[in-house]
Amino acid sequence: MRCEDRVSHVFLPGNFPNVSKDEARLLDENGPFYKKTIKAKGKDKIIVKDIVRKDIKTCVKTHRLPRLLCAAQIPGRPPCIPGTPLQTPAGFYIQDVYISTMCENKQYNVPMEWMGCLAGKTIQILGDSTARQLYYYLKANLPVKDLTPKGVPPKFGPLHLRYPQTDINIKFNFHSHPAKTFSPVNVKDIVDEVDLIGGLEGGKNVVLVISIWSHFVQTFLSAYLDRMLAVRAAVVRLQTRSPDTLVVLKSANTRWNPVITTSDWYGWQLDQIQREVFRDVPVAWLDAWDMTSAGDRQDNIHPADAVVLQEIQMLMSYICQ
Repeated sequence: MRCEDRVSHVFLPGNFPNVSKDEARLLDENGPFYKKTIKAKGKDKIIVKDIVRKDIKTCVKTHRLPRLLCAAQIPGRPPCIPGTPLQTPAGFYIQDVYISTMCENKQYNVPMEWMGCLAGKTIQILGDSTARQLYYYLKANLPVKDLTPKGVPPKFGPLHLRYPQTDINIKFNFHSHPAKTFSPVNVKDIVDEVDLIGGLEGGKNVVLVISIWSHFVQTFLSAYLDRMLAVRAAVVRLQTRSPDTLVVLKSANTRWNPVITTSDWYGWQLDQIQREVFRDVPVAWLDAWDMTSAGDRQDNIHPADAVVLQEIQMLMSYICQ
């Protein structure tokens, strides 16, 4: 069949490869072998003592945060800017608030301060459903209009939110194949991410957020490497013609799935490839792997809203600089 003759695309549940019961029993008699609690050899609790710092009062007054969160802030962190080196671990949680050890991430007022940071900007979100979560969270929490035409598939896009008073535009596009979907979608609605990046004008008022990984868990690692190299080349071309464009890479996140081919082990390998490919490119990072590992929320391919909020707060820490 010729490419131009293809109309729709669908992924059928029967295509899921799995591990047989006998194979699973050999790997681990007690269930999923890659999810294990590691017990402490000694004490498994710590006592956090209160500290006295002059900057805590200033933090409480300036950032309107509880004293505990201000005390958790790490003095001397650099601002969140592209090119900030990744760390492992990259942060920790206190009361559902993520404190980055990489840079000085902040907790902005929602929606007022978000709207102020986004004024005059276009946010292009490109990727899978974990990227789409950011789009729909912004839609639910900002006073924006949905300009998406009727009939556009809500999972693939192109989706478009706008706040005309201050010229805010938020867009989402799903990446190209592989794309697992249980509902047929017109292939014309699936865009090539390299072409989309190549079509961006860029500039200081353009933010490109990329998260491409979850639909590659059932492909060869070499296929994912090839795709990431193509995306990297497109990002480098964008930064060459528009150096002021903010490019943000959202990493893979943890998930729970008893199917080995969609497990955290394979997702982690994809994430390591992405990090290595973009290691020397001045992009900003949303380390979703660390943010979903460090918290106490249940692992899920689509993290809880509390985690998504912290992902966006981290994103705003780059945008609002």
